[in-house]
Parts: sequence; C-alpha cells; structure tokens
Amino acid sequence: MVMVWSAARALACACALVVGMAASMQFSPAGAQPARESAVREGFATLRTDEINGRSGPGRQFPTLWRYVRAGVPVKVVDATEGWRKIVDPDGVRSWVVASAVAPRRGVIVTDRAPAEGAALHAHPDNDSRTLALLKPGVTGQLGECRSGWCRVSVDHGGRTLTGWMARATVWGAEGDTVPTTPRVEAFAGL
Repeated sequence: MVMVWSAARALACACALVVGMAASMQFSPAGAQPARESAVREGFATLRTDEINGRSGPGRQFPTLWRYVRAGVPVKVVDATEGWRKIVDPDGVRSWVVASAVAPRRGVIVTDRAPAEGAALHAHPDNDSRTLALLKPGVTGQLGECRSGWCRVSVDHGGRTLTGWMARATVWGAEGDTVPTTPRVEAFAGL
C-alpha cells in the first residue's frame, strides 16, 4: 500500500500534533512564573495553603487519602521526588503532597497532651512567668527557638500576634519530635 501525502493531509497531521502537544502542556497566564518547588526536602515545615490533597503516591494519578484544609499545619517531610514531598502530619498520617504546598516556615501545633484548660503561652520560659494565653489543642503557631524544654511560639490571637514561650511537651513540630507510630488513617484508601 502506498500512502499519498497531500498538502491537506500534511496540514491536518501537523495540526493534530500541535493540538496533542498543547493538551499535554500546562499553560499559565502571560508573565506568570511557574509554580515554585519547595526547597524543603526533609525535616519540619508547614503547609502553605488551605485545600491540599494528601495522596497515596507522588503524582496526581494516585488516589487522595486525606484533604488538608488549613494552612500553617506543621508537617515532617520524610521523602522527596521531583515535584512531590512525602509528609507525616501531627497525627502520623503519611501522604504525598505537591512540593509547592510545603513552606519552609517552621510551625507547631498544640497537642492533646496539653492540659484540659489549654496549654499556657508564657511571657518567659518559666512556669512561674505571666500567662499570656491558654491555647487549646489544634491551635497552630510559628516556631522560634527551643531551649531547656521550652519553645518560643507566635500565634494569632483575636487578630493580633502573641509571642511567648510554651512547654516543649505541649506542642508538636519542633526538632526532636518523633513521627507518631500509630497513624490515624494510614490504611484509609480514599475519601
């Protein structure tokens, strides 16, 4: 069989090739910068935005295991591939998120190890110093330095930022924290 290439057939094939290539590319508005890949390849970080899908593998083709709905939640990056980070959240859930969703900012979350009335944010790293606020489990904040069992933390409190010291045992996200060994939904395979 002999194929005859007419000008019309050649043009149709060229158009199909261009359309196919365009469909596989991601376009951004003119002048827009490509999405930044997080420099965080391991260690503690925070989630950059609300609405982040935690997937079973490093790619959009993998099912969503968990949906994170709050920016600022501390996570531990335990693995990295091109464009994706494997994280462990404060409850021990392991999932893959797109790398640009992970910010290098260090954060903490008040754990359920805090007293029932809340974890105290102190003016100084001392139980006898003035209490600035009582923070309930789940409150997140920015982490400063940690020393002698205390961490300097900044939290949003009613539209203003409070900075003080918290007992290291009442927060998760500081250096030395271990990854929980009994994850909350490790075996859960879909939403």
